[in-house]
Amino acid sequence: MSVFANAVRVSPQSTVALNNLGFALLTRGRVDEARDKLESALRIDPTNPDTNYHLALVYEVTGNSSRAVTHYRLSLKMRPNFAPAANNLAWILVISEDRRIRNPREALKLARRAASLTRYREPEVLDTLAAAFFATGQPRRAVETAAKAERLARLNGNTRLAEDIRVRAKEYR
Repeated sequence: MSVFANAVRVSPQSTVALNNLGFALLTRGRVDEARDKLESALRIDPTNPDTNYHLALVYEVTGNSSRAVTHYRLSLKMRPNFAPAANNLAWILVISEDRRIRNPREALKLARRAASLTRYREPEVLDTLAAAFFATGQPRRAVETAAKAERLARLNGNTRLAEDIRVRAKEYR
């Protein structure tokens, strides 16, 4: 992280340096500092899809779903085939209890796109797709997709994710 901090000291107007530092801070749990750096980067260049994506992650972590949705949408507008942004946006749209945000049909469309972009090989993406199937009244497809997601998570050695998916899949039955 010191490399990124040094880059910002040397070039305080570098959106790449600010974005990298912001993301590094986020991964270390320094969310407020991350938000400050990422917002600074966006003031310089609001068209950077990575910075919008990273700022969406910050807002998602802090529970500000509305702002997360805004920045995921901006990231996707600039990079339409960015599977992580499509997946994360779909997840928020499918699980949100706020009716101004919740949109299962759009979530299903985004989750299908993310699944296709990842060739149906990412358990997190299939988990989102399963939730979207369930939210749109397709419980059988939700159960089938969740089973695939759980299997992939176990194959990848991610037993925690596999267990989370298994628990969610019980709700789909």
